[in-house]
Amino acid sequence: MKTIGVAVIGAGIMGNAHAGAVAADPRGRLVSVASLPIDGARRVAAQYGATVATDNYLDLLARSDVDLVVIATPDHLHTEIAIATAEAGKALLVEKPLATSLADADRVIDAVERSGVTAMTGFSHRWIPSYARAREEIAAGLLHRMVQALKAEDMDAFFGLLRSFFADIHYDLQIKQMDR
Repeated sequence: MKTIGVAVIGAGIMGNAHAGAVAADPRGRLVSVASLPIDGARRVAAQYGATVATDNYLDLLARSDVDLVVIATPDHLHTEIAIATAEAGKALLVEKPLATSLADADRVIDAVERSGVTAMTGFSHRWIPSYARAREEIAAGLLHRMVQALKAEDMDAFFGLLRSFFADIHYDLQIKQMDR
């Protein structure tokens, strides 16, 4: 069985989760972690056994032992990193959302198609049982077409954030709660 060399870009909550998943799977080997500041990359690399920690993701893309790159950075950074990853010939997993605009998503898709690499966007909420059940009920016609959905425990946080000056938080909460 071939071991897949994985690099993780981003050492926050999702980068840490992906690094842990790679380290726990015998099919993968965590090669490197990139993050700004570098302290996060060092912490995640040490925790999960990666040999390289860097503050420059381009260093990871140049490595011959990296087959797959996980992009788990803040949303507004996904586009440029995903394009560079595809152009480097590496398979990529981009945490949702793929990009923050349709034009940027199209740029990523074009780069992936030109390079011929395998790419996907991570929609982890699809596999949460309550979300899967809601999707099944919608598909079965038990519920009408959904326009917006919020989990009950998100309501207080949602309205508090909506009142804040972070206008894009509403977008962020919604994209993480539901996808088509």
